[in-house]
Amino acid sequence: ALKSQYGVPQSVDGLVIVAVRQGSLAWNAGLRPGNVVREINRTAVMEMADLRQLDFDGPSVLLRLWVDGAHVFRVITLNEQG
Repeated sequence: ALKSQYGVPQSVDGLVIVAVRQGSLAWNAGLRPGNVVREINRTAVMEMADLRQLDFDGPSVLLRLWVDGAHVFRVITLNEQG
């Protein structure tokens, strides 16, 4: 349902982003509604439960996204001091 609402093919696996607050770390990294998160820190994410198993203790997070038919990478800096 969400995939079709945002024009994402059913063959694209991952989590559909439905909202991003302007000015947030995600927004500043270029994430937008309709993007699909495929990997976080090189680990595939297929459902919300996958997020609970990830380690977010580092200074940044590497995302592999599906954006308008292309695969792109984005880095979100979580902590400027590391």
